[in-house]
Amino acid sequence: MEDSVLTGSDEEQAMVKALKYAFPHSQHMYCMIHCKDNVRHYMTKIGVALNHREKILAMIFCVNGATLAGDEAQLENKLAETMQYVRMSNLDEELQQYMQHKVFPKITNNLHIMWTEKWLGQNAWNNNNSE
Repeated sequence: MEDSVLTGSDEEQAMVKALKYAFPHSQHMYCMIHCKDNVRHYMTKIGVALNHREKILAMIFCVNGATLAGDEAQLENKLAETMQYVRMSNLDEELQQYMQHKVFPKITNNLHIMWTEKWLGQNAWNNNNSE
């Protein structure tokens, strides 16, 4: 029964760690509203111009964004397009690392679960009650 547990939260690391400890064989999803807010905050903090911030957020989180990719190929294309935009816009290397190591793995994780667990639906998973 424990193998079928699916947990979800914002990106609060203590919560994620506690859930993984309590349910070691569970799957975990990340709230995309919180993820989007964290990406916006991070880009603001490192000084990314507003027009670039909005374009990147749209490429990742909008209706046609990466968070709603229908399959692996579509996801890879959308993430590659986002990285190409970041690189071509000469944005900070730190942003590239953040996207590749912090943001994209969460999106990929969520989508893999959504593709497997059809009952979740095809919308980006959000949980405003996770805090």
